[in-house]
Amino acid sequence: MAAPNTNAQSFGNEAEYSGATNNNNTNKKILRNPIINQTQKAQEEQKKTPKIMLYYRNFKVDTTPSGRIMCDFDIVIHNSTPNKINTLNMQLIWPKIKTSASFYDVQPRQENYLPMTLLGNGCYSMDKAPNIVVNLCRIKGMSGEECANSLMWVKVR
Repeated sequence: MAAPNTNAQSFGNEAEYSGATNNNNTNKKILRNPIINQTQKAQEEQKKTPKIMLYYRNFKVDTTPSGRIMCDFDIVIHNSTPNKINTLNMQLIWPKIKTSASFYDVQPRQENYLPMTLLGNGCYSMDKAPNIVVNLCRIKGMSGEECANSLMWVKVR
């Protein structure tokens, strides 16, 4: 039985993921990603289909002297594709907080990171994998959809 044609994108076994919908009929792709560990990350790099892996590191939550909650971390992108990522613009959406991230000129088989600081109680909801809304993804030799489908959230322990 063929899967219904929607704007939502996922990869792997479709039955494992909740149905993602795109209600506003834009070209944005919503990904519901599985969480994998460091060993699985290495295995994904060896597969023939190249992946763009995202994760965060150096995560810490603090309270400012005025009582505001803030979290600091680095969003890391690992490009396991054979080509340079020219542009990747996306939103990362956790249950109670969201942010945007943009990466440019990420070389093949390289990592790049973006330092981030977020404010609010939503920092405590970031222990789960975020939904990734891809606004723009450009890699030479790949369509925008193929580029968006190659994104994967990785949980590093």
